Amino acid sequence: MTHFRQLAGSDRFGTIRSNPTPKHGQKHGHRSGDSELAATEAEYDKPKAILMGRGINKLSVRGIEALNTPGWHGDGGGLWLRITEKGSKRWIFKWALDGRRREMGLGSVACISLATARRKAEEARELLAAGHDPLEAKRDQEEAAAAVADETCARSATPTFREYANAYIDSQMGGWRCVKLHKQWRASIENHAKNLLDLPVDAITTDDVLAALQPIWLTISPTAGILRGRIETILDAARAATS
Repeated sequence: MTHFRQLAGSDRFGTIRSNPTPKHGQKHGHRSGDSELAATEAEYDKPKAILMGRGINKLSVRGIEALNTPGWHGDGGGLWLRITEKGSKRWIFKWALDGRRREMGLGSVACISLATARRKAEEARELLAAGHDPLEAKRDQEEAAAAVADETCARSATPTFREYANAYIDSQMGGWRCVKLHKQWRASIENHAKNLLDLPVDAITTDDVLAALQPIWLTISPTAGILRGRIETILDAARAATS
């Protein structure tokens, strides 16, 4: 934890004296340096102790490229560059909350620029200032993103009305006596149910069906009635297949 001691001895807290001269009235065996160190460590346990140092934006792009010394290199405001013994470089955001020291990876230097790392660190400081834990907030964001990805994947796996209508018509062709019937089904759906074609079959509502029927309900009502029956048949078949 060398970097923590270095932080404690930075200009933010003043220089800590290892062997100070006892002050007048000070109890024997109690050194002012110990008091300062204890105060420093207590202050460090607050988020502002690591986030509000005087120094900030200490690193530079050229300096990072030339820097190869293993260890922790501070940019200020809780942002650190960690260089491993093998030479890999990663951005780490460090803070203390409720007496616990915590850290959160922000990505490798190869993928995350210095400017991006500073922006991420600033976002983390804003979360801390609002009373939130940046690491927990990051996990919540990742879980939300995963949920959206799962939902998107599930939607993409659900066939559209067009796809299921074509599959249903193909499956019925062998049992239809009229060879032209499949063409009539396709034509009525493609001409009068265009608003349904690209919708997932499990997302189609009654309002969607009515929107398809309304334009022809008064002008060519027989066709509208036939179309309604065909749409309902396809949707019922889709529900039965997925239930």
